[in-house]
Amino acid sequence: MSVEHWKLLIGTTAALCSTMTLLPQLLKMRRCGARDLSYQMLYLYLVGVLLWLVYGMMMHSIPIMISNASGACLAIACISRKWKSEKNDRSQNATSIRV
Repeated sequence: MSVEHWKLLIGTTAALCSTMTLLPQLLKMRRCGARDLSYQMLYLYLVGVLLWLVYGMMMHSIPIMISNASGACLAIACISRKWKSEKNDRSQNATSIRV
């Protein structure tokens, strides 16, 4: 294998690992709720992948753009899931207090 092939393989593997970081969290949030995940971590991750996305656009690098756009979608899904989970918890607590 040439050096260029190794670079491509390493870069692709790194992009896949980074992009899929939040997938296990999203699945766990679906099963167990989102209480243990912090908004600060999610927002920081989102800002990071958005900056990498902008960098990929500036460098005209399709792999960087695709992997970070996917990562941003996962981060937004986690933030949305956490928000919905907390909203449901608040409404259930309010209902139980009234009864």
